[in-house]
Amino acid sequence: MSAAPRFPDFESQLHLNNGLFGTFVSLGAIGSFLALTSIARYVHYHGVKRALILASFFMYGGLAISPHLHTGWIWLIDNIFIAFGASAYHVSINTQAFARQKQAGGNFLPKLHGSWSFGALFAAVLAFAITQSVSLCWHLTTLALAMACVTAIGAYRIRHLLVKGVAKEEGVKDEVPSFTLKGLMAMLKYEPLLNLAMLLGIQLELATNDWSTIYSHKNLGISESLSILPYILFLVTLILMRFFFPKFFLVMSEKSMIKIFPSLGGGFFLIFLLAGHFVGSNHRVVAFTLTNFAFIFAGAGCCFMSPLFFTIAARRAQIPSSLVIASLGVVNTILIFLVKLVIAWSAQNIGLVYALMIPGVMLVFTFVGSNMALNRKASEI
Repeated sequence: MSAAPRFPDFESQLHLNNGLFGTFVSLGAIGSFLALTSIARYVHYHGVKRALILASFFMYGGLAISPHLHTGWIWLIDNIFIAFGASAYHVSINTQAFARQKQAGGNFLPKLHGSWSFGALFAAVLAFAITQSVSLCWHLTTLALAMACVTAIGAYRIRHLLVKGVAKEEGVKDEVPSFTLKGLMAMLKYEPLLNLAMLLGIQLELATNDWSTIYSHKNLGISESLSILPYILFLVTLILMRFFFPKFFLVMSEKSMIKIFPSLGGGFFLIFLLAGHFVGSNHRVVAFTLTNFAFIFAGAGCCFMSPLFFTIAARRAQIPSSLVIASLGVVNTILIFLVKLVIAWSAQNIGLVYALMIPGVMLVFTFVGSNMALNRKASEI
């Protein structure tokens, strides 16, 4: 997440236009796909600790190298390694979270995702503070190495709590499919409607990560350091909403949350984004203010989508949680990759503001996919 606020620096350093840069970012999905189709089995049989070590090596190592690269295709390969590590980490840490949630009771997954968002906010604020004075190389390499050390210490201190691997018994059918075409097809067929709802609900969060800083800097003419502000406000909103999830859950059902928050958040995001765009040429400060409000509403709209859908999927499933996370991730990685390509080339050909409307409209219609998914019996692998 520390790389996202400095995407304009990467784009300039690699000499890529919006379309090509967006395509290279999207092609990181190759790494995610490889991780999600293999890591669930690894976590199930070898445990979370080993998976976290493997994931951290790829994620932090790739991030430390990335700012030293000046050739697009080499940066693409590194981006694939980073995405592999990030997705492997995602499966590992959420498997651990589901296990602890089951032991302790309650629903603290939104708070865990809020903690993740707090880390992203820290990264964005740090980038905001040092962009003008610290080079891209010093920033990301130092931060990646420091976080690798912190992660190693954290994993060591909670090693007795981490989910252990399951011993494989001879003659007993695998609970988790192997990395074969048959296993892949089984994962692709898992919960198709829930996958659709997740795609609609989380795409704006991903688009904000990829494009909000570039939009502020290039479309509105805001300085590099200040152009990070919409992203920071988005994350602050995301964090506050996720940490206050228990309060909302006391007065609202899951169905109500999935219907109300995306519809209102996505709708107001579109209104303020377009308003800022149309006044931007003559009133830059007003346009930037409206854009900030747009991304605040975006944060409110998609704040609960990812943790809620993962929680619902885990509750409905009769399979290991690592496989639930990976199966949802495999399908969404493919779909997100395709949508990211559409957004990238829309930004290049018709303008970034109209490209950002795509995930905004998707968020508004999240409730359609969720209603179909929740009214259908859970599928199994």
